[in-house]
Amino acid sequence: MRRFDRRSFERKGLNKLLSKDEKLLLDNLQDLKAESLRMSIKEIARMVLPDEY
Repeated sequence: MRRFDRRSFERKGLNKLLSKDEKLLLDNLQDLKAESLRMSIKEIARMVLPDEY
């Protein structure tokens, strides 16, 4: 009987979340480029990065 590999399960979930974030950033890339002409780098970083950074 096979055992449940929790480490692989958690790693798969983490990779899935990271790829989801990357896809969202790529979708919003054109909007960010247009807004970057009007905003400072700090304001863009607040929009893009999570609060814990």
